[in-house]
Parts: sequence; structure tokens; C-alpha cells
Amino acid sequence: MPYKNMRVSIGSTNPVKVKAVEKAFKMRIKEKVYFCYHRVPADIPEQPYDDDTRIGAYNRAKKALAVAPKAEYGVGIEGGIELRGEIAYANAWCAIVGRDGLTSYGHSIGVPLPKAIMDKINNEGMDLGEAHDDLVNRKNTKQQEGWFGEATDNIITREKGYVDMIVAALSPLVKPNLYQE
Repeated sequence: MPYKNMRVSIGSTNPVKVKAVEKAFKMRIKEKVYFCYHRVPADIPEQPYDDDTRIGAYNRAKKALAVAPKAEYGVGIEGGIELRGEIAYANAWCAIVGRDGLTSYGHSIGVPLPKAIMDKINNEGMDLGEAHDDLVNRKNTKQQEGWFGEATDNIITREKGYVDMIVAALSPLVKPNLYQE
């Protein structure tokens, strides 16, 4: 069962990621949870693809835990692109790493990316956030609704997609009896 007065270190200061982690933990953990936030590197390419996205989330979770000695858990989130044949999807991974040895992952839905965005990424060296901003002539959409919100008319915002992913990643922590070996 979750610790009373749990401490969680989030490997990001991005307001969308921070808010998503806080919401998901408050939904699943019935005890008081204290959060701290740290900008930590993912140690992956600037625009991650496929498994680099999951690895980046794990690296952020491990580093968030390392810089917060009183935290029981580190949480890392990384957004990236998943290629499936000719189709590219915006997606994200969450990693939760515990001092108790727990490592758990959650994966977001994938939202198809248009050719115009992929061309900006592949031909102009932009990352997904920059390409999205350029396409819609706005700034810093990745700290707002993100591509998820843009493509779905905010039915699924970046934050909502992240909350769902983190809620799923928390399952082994909240229901350890289901995950015993």
C-alpha cells in the first residue's frame, strides 16, 4: 500500500508534466503526497523516436530520484515520435522509479502526425513542439495543449494524455498484489 506522506520527485519543471503528475498521483494515492520538481536531462536525442522516448522517461525518473534524497519515487515523462510503417505518431512514456526497487512504465495514446510536421522535423531539424508551433503560428504549445490537443480539438489535451498514462503507470504501486511474481 502507498506510503503515508509520500514524497515524489518529478524530473521536469514543465507545467503540463508537473500538473499531470500531481493530478494522477492524487487520483490514485489516497494518502498525502508531497512533490518536488527538478529539471534533469533525458540523455537521449533532442527529438526522440521509438524506444528512445521510453529510455528518456526512465533516465529522467532515475535522475529526479537521485537529486531528491527524501523522495521515495522519481517520475519521468518524455514525449516523442513512434514510427509504424509510413505513419508517425506523437506519444509519450512515463517511468516511475522507486527506492524500493519498483520500476513501472505507462504509455500514452498515439496521435497521428501530419506530413507537414514530419517534413519540418526531418528537413528543418525542428523538434515536434517547434514544428507544431510553426504549423499553427503559435508559441510554446508543448507547455499548453500540445499536439494531442491540437489534433483532437482539446478532447485529449497533452495534460489529459499524460494523466491517463501516469494513472496506468501507478498500477503496480497501488495494486502490488496484482503484480507479484
